[in-house]
Amino acid sequence: MPTSILRSKRAVAMAVAATVAGVSAVVLLSGQSSPAQAAAAPGSTVRASVGNGTPPPESPSGGYDQELSADGTAVVFTSSSRLDTVETGDQQNVYVRDLRNNRTVLISRGQFTRPPVDPTPDPTPDEPPIGRPRLTGDPLLSLNGAQPTLDLGEVAATGASYQPTISGDGRYVAFVTSADNIVPEDDDTDGDILVCDRDPDGDGTFDEARDGGDLDYRYFRVNVPQWYDSDSGAHYRTDYPSYPKLSDDASRIVWEDYYDTGEGYVNAVRTARLRAEVGGVASAVAAPGSGAQLVSTPLDGQQPTSQYWGDVSADGRYIVLVADYVRAEGGGEFPDYVPFHAVIRRDMESDAVLRVDWDVNTTAEAVTYLSADESVNLTGPSISANGGEIAFEAEEYENYCSEGSCWSSVASQPMVYVVRISSDATPVDSIVASRDNDNEIINGATPALSGDGRFLAFATDNANAHDGIDVSVGEGYSCLTYRGDLARGKMLNLSGLPPTSETRDERVVCQVVVRDLVVDRARLREEQPRLPGTLASAGTGTDCAEEVPDGATCGGDDDSPPYTRTTPSLSHNGSTVAFDSDATNLLPSGETDGNGRTDVFVRTFRPDLRADPTPLDFGEVELGDTFDRVVRFDHVGTGPMVITDVVVEGSDEFALGAQTCAGEAVVLQQAGNCEVSVTFAPTDEGDRDGTLRLTLRDGRQFTVPLRGRGTREAVPPEEARFAAGPDPLAFGDRLLLSDGPTQTVTVTNTGGSPLTVKTVEIVSATAQADFPVTADTCTGKPLAPKGTCQVTVAFSPAASGDRAAVLRFTDDAPGGAAHLIGLTGKGSTPTIQVVPGVTQPGRVVTVGGTGFAPNKPVTITITGSTETAKAVADATGAFSQGLLILPKSTIGNRPVIATIDGTAIKAERPLLIVTPSVTASDFVVRS
Repeated sequence: MPTSILRSKRAVAMAVAATVAGVSAVVLLSGQSSPAQAAAAPGSTVRASVGNGTPPPESPSGGYDQELSADGTAVVFTSSSRLDTVETGDQQNVYVRDLRNNRTVLISRGQFTRPPVDPTPDPTPDEPPIGRPRLTGDPLLSLNGAQPTLDLGEVAATGASYQPTISGDGRYVAFVTSADNIVPEDDDTDGDILVCDRDPDGDGTFDEARDGGDLDYRYFRVNVPQWYDSDSGAHYRTDYPSYPKLSDDASRIVWEDYYDTGEGYVNAVRTARLRAEVGGVASAVAAPGSGAQLVSTPLDGQQPTSQYWGDVSADGRYIVLVADYVRAEGGGEFPDYVPFHAVIRRDMESDAVLRVDWDVNTTAEAVTYLSADESVNLTGPSISANGGEIAFEAEEYENYCSEGSCWSSVASQPMVYVVRISSDATPVDSIVASRDNDNEIINGATPALSGDGRFLAFATDNANAHDGIDVSVGEGYSCLTYRGDLARGKMLNLSGLPPTSETRDERVVCQVVVRDLVVDRARLREEQPRLPGTLASAGTGTDCAEEVPDGATCGGDDDSPPYTRTTPSLSHNGSTVAFDSDATNLLPSGETDGNGRTDVFVRTFRPDLRADPTPLDFGEVELGDTFDRVVRFDHVGTGPMVITDVVVEGSDEFALGAQTCAGEAVVLQQAGNCEVSVTFAPTDEGDRDGTLRLTLRDGRQFTVPLRGRGTREAVPPEEARFAAGPDPLAFGDRLLLSDGPTQTVTVTNTGGSPLTVKTVEIVSATAQADFPVTADTCTGKPLAPKGTCQVTVAFSPAASGDRAAVLRFTDDAPGGAAHLIGLTGKGSTPTIQVVPGVTQPGRVVTVGGTGFAPNKPVTITITGSTETAKAVADATGAFSQGLLILPKSTIGNRPVIATIDGTAIKAERPLLIVTPSVTASDFVVRS
């Protein structure tokens, strides 16, 4: 096993923490960072490894091995402290911190007490053996023979529990345990992987109490123990399962297993399906029984010699792992055998195996790999929810032995790579993502991707990587290395990896940094400066340097994560990040971190809005006239922001116009902005005041004062002034993909100086293509005072329901604000009827549709069957077409689906196919 894999396994956490606990840190302001970069993105930090109470008591032994649920509501961790009344507090246990309800709950709860072992058991016990636990109404695992009577009731687990993982909604938790009193069939004290269901009745309420006070949990084992029985009577386990990982939907679990193949021990990745698809409907999570399998990853006809670091996509389809292979070179009777590492993605639906450790020169036409031999070490892959993005750690290694093989890091300078994979499993790109604020490569380790693939979190011990103040380690250590380990070998420049560097050998306290990969790519493409990374391990206080700029944020005063390098975890949308840390200054003012241990922290990003202009002043406007102005709101910080409501209050003479801030699928991200148009139409003389109010999904509100003055006197503006109408353009109901009448906006220069329209564009999060601009006489054309131009817009809805967009103008008038015209319309909803609705195989049914795209072809199918028919909708969007039900068609309720060709637009109607009968049918066939 490579040295880096051994050293970064979490099992050595406590020993290393004790070694480095006495090293002190010194704070410095990174020389490359400007004061503006020293203010970390807005957010709040809580410690999750705590007990219950107000305030929550800290854990004497801390916590570690965190993982955050994809919805960001729960974090699971390991602790040896007694944070629950059931536990005795003398061994490792698995806990969940409910971040919504501020509650910590013990997951590794003993469920019974086994009776003392009787050397002469009664072969005919008075009482029958206890029934097996039940999760969904079906038996969990077959028991081998009768079981002793168990004394039911919650007690402390009889062994340690650790390495937890949690499903996307927090309902399911898997972990490794040596306890023998959680599930009856696990009656040994070797490690096994169990899954806990926190809501077995499925009512959405977790951690409910049963009668008597015990929590209503259900447990089952996912691994299948492997035993060895010798001729001499020895009987022992030959498998060591570890590091489980649940998919977000809890349909699949993967784990590592160090086991005996009969020819020696190997490390492999196993998987089990926990949720089956039955008729297109997901069943409840249940034990896999004998369904556990090795993840087969053949490469060029060769099976791997080892596998590590399994991760799984949200729906369980893709598994990513690191595998070791050996290839033969030179041919002949005695070829050279060359070991190498590879990052592999396995498609569990198609069985396709894809190697993805691509270097930065890889294209779809020419793929090159990072690892050709053991001189490039690969670890810690992380996969996005859909399997289309994978991050991993790559590091230069060298063989330090004159004889044999003892590969180790050249300079302890790992890097984080992120690769993107297209839907046809070809490369999109590969980048070195661990870069500083100046786009220079830095050390990066323990990468984690958000589910949407947009955000990357990683640990770094290099300066100038984020928007806070760095902390020096002097001659001590960092989370990536001890100083004595640095630069032991020569600086090499291996194929595929950037060279090691002396700059990256200048270490600071490790911090967790988050980057928005979408913004990074966009700014690189547009040749704009790189934005600072976001400091997730943000400290508090202003005493971290001799001179701290106003509003600046100190980094954590000790490593995040610790030397053992537990990977951070992100919520699906990247708004929340959890991480282990040795820092003591991460808590808000008034809260104390005094246990001197590693703890689990959760940082939630809370981006702000900055309005421009504010206040919004309309000046003097003549009675009976109107004046439109636009406020731009800039996203300040990191992470998604959803605005749920935009209103104008205070005076009826101010009215809300078109806006791009709220609506379906509208999410503001880093460096983004949105706009709101407000109209002032005074009906009486004098000053008027109002308020523009925006409400966020988290309840926060941002306001902009509105000011204007009505006057009876004409107020001819000396400068150019933009006016446009009608506003909005309402297209009404339209058939899908239809070409209906267009509408035209007329732009008038109502000011006293020439006006030039610079740009005209359609803005919409979901319907931009539905409103094409078909004519434009405005862009680039100077308009004299009272001059006009026109822009014509069409509407062709690509989806059903309400569709909305904004026609956006910019001009050269003083102030440079945009101008917005609302666009609205509605797409028809296609529907079908199947006549008759009950039929037999070999019959023909008639499928009729309405609301489809006029004059467009439609394909009719039956889910899970081969029946198909073609139709063409008429000019009204209607069609009628016969569909033959094949003689061997499957009996049952089957969905009939009509899809507009070339689109995902479809309508569905059930059809009941019944068994042919020579007797009178119980079914009445109706139209």
